[in-house]
Amino acid sequence: MLPQFITDSELWGPVSAAGVFALFIVASGVVNVALRLIIRQWTRRSPNTLGVGLLRTFRGPVVLFIALSGMFLGALVLTQLSDPRYALISAWAEAGFAEPGW
Repeated sequence: MLPQFITDSELWGPVSAAGVFALFIVASGVVNVALRLIIRQWTRRSPNTLGVGLLRTFRGPVVLFIALSGMFLGALVLTQLSDPRYALISAWAEAGFAEPGW
C-alpha cells in the first residue's frame, strides 16, 4: 500500500511510479554489467565450460525480466492512485484480475 499523500497527490503518484520503473532499469543494468564481468573472468579461466554457455544464454532473459518487472510494478503503482486521470489504467487492471464468469 502506498501512503495517503502519494495516492492523493497529482505529483507524487506518477513520480513514485517512474521511480519504481527507473530503479528496476538501473537494477537490470547493474545485473547486466555484473554478469558480463563474471562471464569474462570465467571465460579466461576455462572458455569451454557449460557454466559459461549457460550464463551467456540466460544473461539476456534475466535482464529483460528485471526491466519488464519494473514496467509492471510501475503500472501497478499507477493503478493504486485515486486520481481520475488513471481510471482507465485501473479499469484495465481490475478487468485483468476479474473472476471469469463461466
